[in-house]
Order: sequence, then structure tokens, then C-alpha cells
Amino acid sequence: MSSVLRLMRQYKKEVLILTLYVLVGVLVAAVFNAASPKLYRGHARLLPPQANIIQTNQLDNTGTILGSALSIKNPAELYIALLRSRAVIEPVIEQFQLTAKYKATDDDTTQRIFLKRMSVTLAKDGIIELEFEDESAQVAAEVCNHLVEEIYALGQRFAKEEDTRRQSSYDQWLSVARNRLHTIDEQ
Repeated sequence: MSSVLRLMRQYKKEVLILTLYVLVGVLVAAVFNAASPKLYRGHARLLPPQANIIQTNQLDNTGTILGSALSIKNPAELYIALLRSRAVIEPVIEQFQLTAKYKATDDDTTQRIFLKRMSVTLAKDGIIELEFEDESAQVAAEVCNHLVEEIYALGQRFAKEEDTRRQSSYDQWLSVARNRLHTIDEQ
């Protein structure tokens, strides 16, 4: 112990300078922490759809074309791309009036800020993980929940549109078959 005190007396100036640097660093970190806004993170986990839900029938392969155009390998990646799309993001931005909150001048700026605060990843277990950061914990959680609702609503719209296209194709086939039967009966 006495050797430590002797060394401190011998290098008193260096110890004092080192102590001042540490104290200034702590003070700067404390000021920075107090000045920076606290961000809360909302989390949501989504089960990706099964492959056969996204695939379309052989008559209408728009899902295949969409997937290949976006170089998407599986339905989970398609959902991740859709979560980042305007069709999902714009209703959430409107619902929470984020353009005013972010003090953005236009919709594109708001969407860029929104996408910086949002994180969508595919976990190793195949589950889609969604996160959103905001100054309010409640808003962060509600935005995540609303994003989940929007992606499911978009999936429902896709399913209804596909059903309509299939029904239209079946109706056309049925009409052609009836016309053929009618011409055969007339002969």
C-alpha cells in the first residue's frame, strides 16, 4: 500500500490529469444521455404464411411473377417486403398522424423516417420479427400492432382478389363449355 501511495505522490501530476480526463468523459456522457431523447421499442412476431397460401393457381401466376421480380425466395420474405411497402405503411402513418409528429414536409420524408425507425427481420426459426422505435412506449407498441393488422388486411384483400379472378376464370370456362354443348346439341 505504501508503494502505491509513493507512486501516486511521484506521478501526482499525471494522476491528476488522468482523473480529470475521466471526470470530463463521465460528465460529457451524462449530458449527452440527458439531452438525447429516450426511444422505446415495440415488438411483434408474425407467423409467416404457408407457401400454398401465397402461391396462385396455374391460370394466374402473378404471385410467381411478383416473387421472381423481387427475387423473393419464400412467402416470409414476401411478407417482409410487403411490410415495407407503401400499402402497409401509409395507413399507419395516417392513423398516428406521424407526418405532423416528425415535422416532415412531405409523405416521402415521413416514410423514410418511418422506415428508419422500423426493423423487420426473418428469424432463424422462420418467424418474422417486427420492431418500431418511438419516443412513446405506447405509440411504439400500437404502431407494431397496427402494422400487423395492416399486413393481415392486405393478405385478405389479396385473397379476395384472387378468389374473384378464379371465379371469373371458372365462369368463362363454364360459358365456353355451355356454348360447345349447345353447338353439339344443335348438330
